[in-house]
Amino acid sequence: MLKAKPIIVLFILLILVPCGGIHASPLGIAGEYNVFMFGNIFQWDTDVEGRVAAGGDVVYGLPDAGNGFSVASKVEETRGLADLVAGGSVTLTNGSVGYFGQENSGGSDPVTGRKYQDGTIAYGRSASIAETVGYGRAYQGNPIDFKVQQSYLQGMSAFWGGLSSAGMIVKPWDGQVYLVGSDPALNVFNLDSSYFTQNLGFFLNVPQTSTILLNISDADADKRIRLTDIGFYMSREFMAADYIARNDEQAMLKYLSGKDALYPHANILFNFLDAENLFIDRIEINGSILAPWADVIFEKESHIDGNLIANNLFGRGESHTILFNGRLPVHPVPEPATILLIAGGLLGLAVCKRRSKDLS
Repeated sequence: MLKAKPIIVLFILLILVPCGGIHASPLGIAGEYNVFMFGNIFQWDTDVEGRVAAGGDVVYGLPDAGNGFSVASKVEETRGLADLVAGGSVTLTNGSVGYFGQENSGGSDPVTGRKYQDGTIAYGRSASIAETVGYGRAYQGNPIDFKVQQSYLQGMSAFWGGLSSAGMIVKPWDGQVYLVGSDPALNVFNLDSSYFTQNLGFFLNVPQTSTILLNISDADADKRIRLTDIGFYMSREFMAADYIARNDEQAMLKYLSGKDALYPHANILFNFLDAENLFIDRIEINGSILAPWADVIFEKESHIDGNLIANNLFGRGESHTILFNGRLPVHPVPEPATILLIAGGLLGLAVCKRRSKDLS
């Protein structure tokens, strides 16, 4: 009977432990970083409120006045994670890494006791950190396997892109697009880049409790997507009918703007399935971006309220640390019949082994 115990234990685990489904951190370790690139980062004249990580080289700041930077400026609790990770070399000039607080340099927060600009920097190859940079410590080492994360997120992007679109996409006239979904848990919308025109009002009419997954494929062969002059809006409550705002006053009554504190930024993921170049200019992106194949040009008059995950990053756009907290399936779940078939086979094997032992 002892030989059958491991098989019976495995049978119990198959019944009690889910094989997939909804997980709290579907973006993996990248979900802990405001900006996460598989390749290189070159930014200046910018503020990244959360942590930063890149598999290649990281360059922040330029020597000229007004071209500085801050990284992890709003990170009050490190939880043991490095504030800036570069798989290759790191070059920093005229800025700070770590909690910024209310002062420009030195001292500590009178409430939390956290030292200002006391961030941790990890680098794989070399570090060039100017005297004009405030930080805590720097060490050689790479705490993240970027190749593994890249493979995982490229696979998840494709998997999420294959989910069925459950809601409606309505474009009543030029300048407005409405995405309508009634599921209180998850609403998936599959659309292409042609919907993201310039000077656009992008309205989400879904329950406030819902995770919103926007799977965006490139409508053009050049694999370039431009996000410019788009305003994002979320319904104050789900509306089954009469959800179209015919003027600005109706929009304000029915919808929250992305600037509203109640806007559920952390529940929204823009999944760019195949874009190779993503241009972000004159826009506030209210939600997180996963663009695992794209190089991102992030212009100054722009910011993102969420994670920015892509291949390479260049520019001056800001990143605000409202990290993705939605719930998404992390890999396909076997059908219940498949689970029962496997479990039944294992149980049968255990019985056969028991009978063989009794006959011997």
